[in-house]
Amino acid sequence: MAFTQRNFENLAGSGAGHKIFAYDAGSDTQATVEAASYFDGVAGLLTVGDVIFVSASASNFNCYVSAISATNVVTIARVSEKGSYEGSETKDWGSLVDGATAIEAVTVTGAVLGDFAMCSLSVDLQGMIMSCHVSAADTVEVVMNNESGGTLDLASATLRVRVLAQ
Repeated sequence: MAFTQRNFENLAGSGAGHKIFAYDAGSDTQATVEAASYFDGVAGLLTVGDVIFVSASASNFNCYVSAISATNVVTIARVSEKGSYEGSETKDWGSLVDGATAIEAVTVTGAVLGDFAMCSLSVDLQGMIMSCHVSAADTVEVVMNNESGGTLDLASATLRVRVLAQ
């Protein structure tokens, strides 16, 4: 099987900044996916440093875009053997008026500056925008912005953070 664009999904990010993708490789093996040029069909969507979560035949792995040539040949590399780190907590953001921002520091042991960070909340964000980044060793800062046009008070929920080591 070859790369299939409909199995390639942008999970986070846009433009020239770093993005996170998921790809279901179907029956393709990890070796096939790791071969040079596998992701050439989406070179225009990728930026060096983008992360791709791959579900391949008999294995799942994480990789990042290490190079894109002038002729759109995409080279990927496996994410460090350090793997990923996770942290979670129960969080009640309280009532946020339109335009308000709330920040929460989550402990993620092993995280270092420059690692990729992702965050999720176990309830509907209702128009709020949530982002995160590694702000210091072992710490991920989660930022919640209310851009909904009104005051929102989300229910208490589980805030999860995952960091991919560089």
